[in-house]
Amino acid sequence: MTDAAARGWGSATAPGYRQANIATIHAGGIAVPVHKALTDAFTYLLTELTKHYPLAGYADDWGYCLRCIRGTGPALTDPSCRLSNHSWGLAVDLDSSKNPMTSDLHATHEIVRAVVDPILAPFGGRLIWGGEYTSPRKDYMHFEYIGTLGQATHDNLVARRLLVPVAPSAKPVPATRPPVPKETRMLWKTAHDPAIWETLGSHCEHVDSAAFRARGLTAHDVTVVPDDHPVTKLPRQ
Repeated sequence: MTDAAARGWGSATAPGYRQANIATIHAGGIAVPVHKALTDAFTYLLTELTKHYPLAGYADDWGYCLRCIRGTGPALTDPSCRLSNHSWGLAVDLDSSKNPMTSDLHATHEIVRAVVDPILAPFGGRLIWGGEYTSPRKDYMHFEYIGTLGQATHDNLVARRLLVPVAPSAKPVPATRPPVPKETRMLWKTAHDPAIWETLGSHCEHVDSAAFRARGLTAHDVTVVPDDHPVTKLPRQ
């Protein structure tokens, strides 16, 4: 797969990229930031998936995030770093705690091919699911757009037309939980004092990451708050 920059999406590390290109969509009871050129395509994906799976509930859904592909980097300045499609807002991870990245083909996951394939069919193989990767490692939480910026214009229009029967009103679909702020931190309550919160990392942090596993945490133990929330000012324990 070619780098998204080579497909016309520009430099993900350019100053102001996020402000110019990323918008937050609200669908399926969750809020995720994606590229503005694909807001309808990802809205359609989430709308259709939530007919089969409840996505809302806790902070394990992700969109835009400037980071390396797992297994490369990990620092953006590392020569081995290959930018993830998340870095351009071209990918989303859904229910990451229930749909893990894994090399175990027998691993438990909720999202399955029989549901996904009909949803992705209108996009001509340009919107794909990580559960169908041909490599030994599957990424069941992951959906990404691998087309060009020019193709996205067509695919977004296709999605907009498909959304008409399920969303005839111009009103946005209400989220069942507050939208995730643009700049957030993930926090957990310490066991010895439930009143004290500790920062785990940015909204890019996955709930199956080492930071969570080292503390024996699951997504149910985590909350997402704005960076300027008073609780983030409390001393770390």
